Formats: sequence, C-alpha cells, structure tokens
Amino acid sequence: MLNTLISIGNDITKQQGEWDNLVEIPKFDGGESIENYVLIITFDIDQQTIVVENNVHAFGVESSPIKYRNINSELWGRRGDPWMVTCSYPKKLSILQKSIFGKPEEDIGQGFFQKSLIRSYSEAKETLFYKALEACYSLRNIQIDEEKKGIDILDSEYISKKLSLAKNHKIVMLSIAIKSESLGINEPTLLCQLDGYDFYVKKNFSKDADQDNETKESLCYVTGKKSTKATLPSFSDREDLNKLFVTSTINYASNFDYKDFAKNYQIDLDIQKALQNGSNYIRGKLNNQRCSVRIANTEHYIIPDFLDPENVDIKFELDNIQQISEWVFSTKQLENSIESLGMESESSMYWINYIAYASDGNSVKVINHIKDVSSVWFREIVRKDNEQSNLISTYFNQRRSNLSTIYFAIPIRKDHEQKNDALKLLSQILEQRKIQRSKVFNHFTELILCHYYNRYRSYLNITFKPESFDFAIRDSVIKYLFLINLLKSLNLTDMEENEKPLTESFESTDKLQQFFNDMGYSPQQQALYWLGRIINKVGTAQYKKGHQQKPVLNKINYNGMDHSKIQRLYVDAFELANQYKIANEINFFSKMFAKDFPADEILWKITPQEGVFYILSGFSLYFDYNQ
Repeated sequence: MLNTLISIGNDITKQQGEWDNLVEIPKFDGGESIENYVLIITFDIDQQTIVVENNVHAFGVESSPIKYRNINSELWGRRGDPWMVTCSYPKKLSILQKSIFGKPEEDIGQGFFQKSLIRSYSEAKETLFYKALEACYSLRNIQIDEEKKGIDILDSEYISKKLSLAKNHKIVMLSIAIKSESLGINEPTLLCQLDGYDFYVKKNFSKDADQDNETKESLCYVTGKKSTKATLPSFSDREDLNKLFVTSTINYASNFDYKDFAKNYQIDLDIQKALQNGSNYIRGKLNNQRCSVRIANTEHYIIPDFLDPENVDIKFELDNIQQISEWVFSTKQLENSIESLGMESESSMYWINYIAYASDGNSVKVINHIKDVSSVWFREIVRKDNEQSNLISTYFNQRRSNLSTIYFAIPIRKDHEQKNDALKLLSQILEQRKIQRSKVFNHFTELILCHYYNRYRSYLNITFKPESFDFAIRDSVIKYLFLINLLKSLNLTDMEENEKPLTESFESTDKLQQFFNDMGYSPQQQALYWLGRIINKVGTAQYKKGHQQKPVLNKINYNGMDHSKIQRLYVDAFELANQYKIANEINFFSKMFAKDFPADEILWKITPQEGVFYILSGFSLYFDYNQ
C-alpha cells in the first residue's frame, strides 16, 4: 500500500506549484446539472457597508482554490488563529468570521488573522494587506440585513434568497474584497491580491521541512534505503491515512519505548511528503474525488498494491478499480451492464486493500480492513455476480443484483451498528474465506422475523417494508437465492453443490425442474418447496374467505423448523386443506413432498433455519408445472 501512496505522491509532487500544498478544494456536488460558483462580498469602507450582491464567478476545481487563496485550515489547526480571507462555503464560514472579526462575543480590537500576523511578523504592520484587515475590522458591528451583523449570517438559505439562485446553482467558496479610497483601493479588490498577503502566508506556512524536523543519516523504514534526511514522521492533517501510526496515542504502539520513537519508525522527508500527497489524493483532497466505495454502508478507501508499480499508470488503474468496485457494491450502478467496465481489455496485476477508518482528530482507528483482494479473484467475483444476477432475472424479472443486495438482506441492529454482519460476510467473500451455511440461514430467519414482527425500527438497513408479509417473504427469498448461488459458484460455502442433470435446452425442460436444477435444489430441499406450495394453497383459500393475514403462516416457526415440526406442519396444512375443501388441489404437491421427505429423522440433512428458507421458497416462488 505504501508503495502505491508513494508513487501517486511523487507524481503529484512533480506537477505541484508553490500554492498546491497550501490551499484546499471545497467539497461540492459534481453532478452534471449542478453549476458551482465563487461568491465575492465587498467590504466598502467608504460607505461603511458590506455589499452582498450577485458577484459570482464560475468555480474551477483546479484554478479557483489557488486564485482566491482558499487556505487549508489544517495549516493552523483546531486551536490556532485562522489566516483566512476566503473559505469553503458554507462549512467554514464561521472560521472566516473569526479570521476577520474575531469571536462574536469578544471585541478585542482586531480579527484573529490580524492578531496572529502582527504577533509573528511585526513588520507586516506597514503592508497594504494589514491595513486592509484593520479597515475590514471597522465594519464588525455593521448590520448586513435586518439588524443582523457578522458575515456568519450569510448561510446557504440567506444567500439563495438574497441572490435568487437557481436550484442547480451552488456557492462553494466565498471570498472577501475591499474598497477604500483612503487606502488607494478605488475599485473592489480581493484581499488575497493585496501587497503583503502572499509574502507572509508563504513565509508562515511554506517553511522548509528541514527547519521543522530533526533529521539524520539513517535507514528509511518505508523504502528500506539509506537516507540523509531520516526523521520521525509527522502528518498535520488529522485524518491523513498515514496517521494509522502515531506517537500521541501510546496504545497504538504499546511495544515501543516511548522515548525512542525516532529509532523505531523513521522515514525520509521526501518520502513523508510523497505519502502525504498520496493520502490527499486517495481522500479526494486534491480533486474532490475520493478513491473510495461504500461497502455495507461503510466507506472504504481503495489502496491497491501493484506487481510492477514502475510500469503502471496508477491513477488510471485506480479509476478503473473504483469503477468496478462501485459496480459491485453500489445501488447506483444497478442499471449499468458488465460491458461498461471494459473487463475484457488487459489489466495490470494488483491486490486491493479496502480500508475503513474513523478519526477522533488525534489518531486514526481502522474499523475494517479487507486485505489483499487479487485482481484475478476480484474479476471472478464480478463475473459470477453478473451470472447469478442474470439467472435470477431470468425467472423473476428482477433488476440486476449486486453485493449491495446482501447489505439490505442481513439485519443490523441500530443499537449495535458496529456489529455489522453484512460487512463481515462481504469481507469474507472478498478475502476468499469460506462462509458457513448455518450463518447464511440464520441471517435469513432473522430477516423473516424482522418482517413478521415489523421490527423495522430496530433494523434501519432493512428498507423494503411492504404492507403484505407475502411480498416480504418473496423479496427475502429471492435475495438469499442470489447470495446462496453466488457463494456456491465461488466455492465459498460448505453447502453441497448438487449435480445438475444434463438438459438439451431451456425450452425442452419443465420450467420448475429447470429452476430446481439452476438453483441447486437437493431432493430434500425440493420436498420442502412442495410443502411451501401446500401452505400457499391453503393461505390463498383462507384469504378468499376473508382471512387476509393467512393464518396458516402462523403455524411456521420462523426461528427454525426441524424434522418433527415439518411433519406437524404438513399434517396441520393437510387438515386445513380438507377444511377449506381444496384437498384435490394439493394432492400433487402432497405426493411430491412425501416422495423426498424421509420418515426417519436420522436421514434428514437439513438444518431448522434452512428448512424455513426452502418452505418459504415454495410458498412465494412458483411456475407452471407439468403434473
């Protein structure tokens, strides 16, 4: 992973100008219909007013942050005084307020930018920029609108109404201009363009790394090469991927001597810069496009290892890996075909790491790490996903399924969200680890119980909430058919793969028998399917008599049906069929059930939870059949 970050970082370093490491790109909606803008507000010192009007300019992701000097707030940290005359809007509007005016509740005679600048560089008092900051502070108590003062009132709602912005027009940056004849500024001019601004900002934040780090000639632990500038690494960004190793939280390095961190982990200064740039690229700090994908509703950063990184266009490959990952895991990609991925073309050999982490501002904690997913296995998952999805669609006219389907089929309690069983299962698939069938069917029964008892408030990821329990059963069965057959096709489960009989063509075989073959139903599983058909017939008869809830469904124990309970269910269903005078309609189903259901419990191979699944598959899935 580190080699990938270094390679990306070195490539970025070659292209960077002097401001690239000082500015930040605001987060914005990059949708095709969205138009993003920079808003300029003018401090008119002569008229003693703050002018907010339709002075907007098109936002350019690469040019605007540098042009308007949207300085990265990480440079001064959470407790430092902000050096800001332009902000990412609306998120950092309050920081801009403090930079120019200080805290609203404290009038100290100067803004924080002014205060910090003069404290560090007393000679800056003579610059035009400093004098402009003084002039801007004089408008601290000026009312902008309706007895409201302070630029932090310029929230999104206010600006949208004030400027009559169209719904697809968004302000993503806000910058301050000044007009003051006494200062010789006769036309509105951006504060960041005044004499003194660039000089002191670069002087304060563009210090040579050698000045801030004690370096020595030693081994770089990342590259394994000797370095003349080895040092204990430090990364200013609170959420930098490289902060998985930190010195501020000793529990993360419990076996190290606290006083000798520099000996235990030292890297070359240039490598540190490359790692930081690589992390910024992956996290979308440089282009607003994260190299990430949501797996089971948890964002994971994508960091691949390449077999031959020197001969790979890593940025191109990253884009391709992200596209394929979204096709597999995102609900937004369900309408796209596998052909759109271009998987037939040659590709580099790589191993993917998916990393999900949380930050408390001081350190970074990995909450999930899916390790070393080879490109060969990853593409096999994509192909089998597509095959099984197409197979399900053949029978049930469903839209395409992908691994996001699994997330919406494994209940996750809202009060135990850290115990994400869907994420665990998907991690096992990606890491090519076997999955016990008992786990799969336990998840199924939990899903059915959620629908049966309407436990949707406890399981927020179960978003399909039909009024009819019948529809819930059908949806659940189809989702698990997809999962079960995907696991079988990938050879990732201990479920037996039943031998499929050879058939001449789809049309030449009864559709139901073809379904049994394609879905791998064993004879005993087929027996339960036919019992499910009997339950369906009885339920339909009850519904016609006004029993809309189909009371026969209450006879199924959704926690599990063992051999004896299945026998009892069959007897009860048969008696109800006689009661509702539909015995003739279930004779064939009864015959097919008895044929493969062993009277001797010792011969029964199906678990209780598995029994529930196959009974409900017969209840909810049926076709024309030849009796």
